[in-house]
Amino acid sequence: MKSLLDLEQTLSIAKKIAQEAGDCILSYYDKEYSVKIKENDTLNVVTQVDKKAEKIILSQLHKNFPTHHFISEETKVPSIPSSAYVWIIDPMDGSRDFVNKTGDFAVQIGLCKNGKILLSVVYLPYYNKMFYACVGKGAFCNDERILISDRKTLSKCIAVVSSRIKIDSEVQKIYKAIPTKKLEIRGSFGLKTCFIANGVYDLVIYKKKSVKIWDVCAPLLILQEAGGMGTLLDGSPIPLNPTILDYSQPIILSNGEIHQQILQILRKKNIGE
Repeated sequence: MKSLLDLEQTLSIAKKIAQEAGDCILSYYDKEYSVKIKENDTLNVVTQVDKKAEKIILSQLHKNFPTHHFISEETKVPSIPSSAYVWIIDPMDGSRDFVNKTGDFAVQIGLCKNGKILLSVVYLPYYNKMFYACVGKGAFCNDERILISDRKTLSKCIAVVSSRIKIDSEVQKIYKAIPTKKLEIRGSFGLKTCFIANGVYDLVIYKKKSVKIWDVCAPLLILQEAGGMGTLLDGSPIPLNPTILDYSQPIILSNGEIHQQILQILRKKNIGE
């Protein structure tokens, strides 16, 4: 892992692993499987399919990178030094959407070191879209380079949000403050972020303590490499230290062009703090 060539080879392996996990997930799409509610939140579920996908990813990563460390949504988080190579994994981001058969779910795999993302993969099995990035080399979907939109005026921008907006007054307040052209409801942090990266949407905002490091890691690099931006409400970078699992500030992801406008509006109205 000392050269860019090694990172590219590692990315190739991660893509193959994501594909295998995605194929497993998709094979259960129209079958019966167990579903459990997490943290007393009916919108936060885990299925036996999550576990199967996680097993594939972890076993393959262990096989290929036996000295690396791993953090996954469905496993207990170990103590990891920040200087180590750390794979941050969400075997199925958007489990609720998988259960509801919307198609909006993703396999997410990212590799970090010293709090920096080196490479990432976000695979959308239902849509057969493989997003990926290697630091400094741009972002791609199905081997084609992707870029954020060039929309610079909020009134011409398309915001995207999860279905939680239907029941969460805090999320409703955040989006009402931003005067966008349109608001679309989609599932999966990874899908929403990657669809900002490829120019379909322009922004998404998450209230504080609503997402974890495994939601953020892989999609964030893809967004950044496509020209977009992701920060906390105060404008600081989103931390990816293994000791910080969730975030005490809202997270704002955008095409970059409108980022400062969003931050200013939210701060001025004291929304999300």
